[in-house]
Amino acid sequence: MPANQDGKRVAAFEMMSDEDLKAAGAPAAAGKPSLMSRLWNRPITRLAILSSILVAVVLVIALPAALVPKGDGSNSDGSSGSSGSNSGSGSGSGSSGSPTSTSSGSTPTKTMTPGCGTAHSVGYSDDMSNHNITSSGSNRYYTIDVPSHYNDKKSEPWPLILDFHGASRDADNQYNNSMYYADPRGDDYIVVYPEGMGGKWESAFYADKDANDLQFVTDLLEHINNDYCIDQDRIYASGKSNGGGFVDMLACSDEGDPFAAFAMAAAALYSDLSYKPKGGCSKSRAILESHGGEDKTVPYEGGDNGVGGDSPDIAEWLGWWARRDGCKKSADPSVVEHDGYNVSTYSCDGYDDIVKGIYIPDLDHCWPDATQNNSDSQRNHDICAFDGLDFTAVVLDWFGNWTMNNVPKN
Repeated sequence: MPANQDGKRVAAFEMMSDEDLKAAGAPAAAGKPSLMSRLWNRPITRLAILSSILVAVVLVIALPAALVPKGDGSNSDGSSGSSGSNSGSGSGSGSSGSPTSTSSGSTPTKTMTPGCGTAHSVGYSDDMSNHNITSSGSNRYYTIDVPSHYNDKKSEPWPLILDFHGASRDADNQYNNSMYYADPRGDDYIVVYPEGMGGKWESAFYADKDANDLQFVTDLLEHINNDYCIDQDRIYASGKSNGGGFVDMLACSDEGDPFAAFAMAAAALYSDLSYKPKGGCSKSRAILESHGGEDKTVPYEGGDNGVGGDSPDIAEWLGWWARRDGCKKSADPSVVEHDGYNVSTYSCDGYDDIVKGIYIPDLDHCWPDATQNNSDSQRNHDICAFDGLDFTAVVLDWFGNWTMNNVPKN
């Protein structure tokens, strides 16, 4: 038999299985390797299998990381409290130019609200025919100031301030009293000015008995969230006089839970809920208040000599808030003297300067304005003539230090 034919037969024979050999009448080879063994003994087969295993291992390691979204995810301030310098000077740092930046450098969680992506008229609007809601069966009104560059970033969450007017005043008056628009940083906030029923808020005994202002705040927040793109980590409340007293009442309530910080000027603290140290208020909040030593409407020392009735000593009231925030009853504030005023702060339970009081000895019942251009200064120049502090700048500094990521929650 020619050698080449014999080789072909041998090759064909080797490819036959034991069953084939038996059927062909040939004995099965003793210890003959299986088909898988014969394939494994080929170098090219081993290389292909090992390469496939390596690719599978790489995919198992790399694929989960590739599927993780590249979001903000973390708060750069470490949730350790205020990182700003609360000197009370109110100098500020200028406009951030971004709706999601803060002076403390924290990175808010960008929670989208239903209003994200909708364009709006910018600037201040007092058209209450278009700015009203139904709350507790009553028509309630507000005015609003929308940042000039809102529509450029209408899908990015913006911080929100609710600013409450004093008794017998209105939303327009408060717009020209706090004057957030006059500070460059104010154009990075949507500011809403709610209107009290009969010009008053329910924290005082003289308020409209049919008013349910806490529910109004809840309904108003829902309404604004539906219309605008709001940063849920940076919602704030401010107010003057009766509006300030209501902000304090709001801070003491569950309805105040969505707010990161609270600021008041000449707060009229008549509500038992707000000023009794054990009268039902157990919330921990970031609190700022400014008060004049010559205030005859709501005296700094408290008592029953004010226009609206009995009120607490402001220094003592600040101490009550400090205790709610985790300070010991015996804790004393840190006091820093400035030219014409002093600043008292409490740092409690790991939160730096979480309670802050500004005392201006020669000021009456006013929202302090260094420019002397706000409503209080224009109406009562003699008693509001203090140009050593711009409280609006202090408030914006204060709000910039706090988000829902770095305030106590209870």
